[in-house]
Amino acid sequence: MAKALKLTAAAFGLGAGGYAGQAYYHVYHAEQEQSRHERLVRSHADAVSSLQASIQKNEAQAEMLLRQRHQQLQSVAEVDKQLTAAREEVLRLEDDRNAKETELRQTEAKAIELRTSTSKVQQDLQQKQQAVTAAQQAIKQAQQQVVAARSQLNPLNHPLVKELMSR
Repeated sequence: MAKALKLTAAAFGLGAGGYAGQAYYHVYHAEQEQSRHERLVRSHADAVSSLQASIQKNEAQAEMLLRQRHQQLQSVAEVDKQLTAAREEVLRLEDDRNAKETELRQTEAKAIELRTSTSKVQQDLQQKQQAVTAAQQAIKQAQQQVVAARSQLNPLNHPLVKELMSR
């Protein structure tokens, strides 16, 4: 009887040790997954910050170009007035007007290009924000897995043990 009791205790000890090892492995794995997702969130958050700074820079440049465009439009209008006032300078003033219109077209082209670039950066920002949200949800799931795995560390919480205890 004592030998049977020892064998039963040894078998239970081995089973509990194996169970605890497996439970610790699940906790370790869940914690590693959580760590990976936290690093991913930090990475995406850094990218979001960088993209937001880029958008602000682009918007400031676009605003400067719009002010420059406005000044150039005023300059073109002034050249038109000078053409009517001074017939002897017509050729020189027409060349000046053409040059300023070329600058205006270049400025407008740059403004359009910058708007397109800003739009792409905003799309990238939105994608990164979505990635951050997805990673945060993954962290929550990983945290739930950690909690579930930790609850299994106590062998008394195992469903088979609970079933045996309830009998």
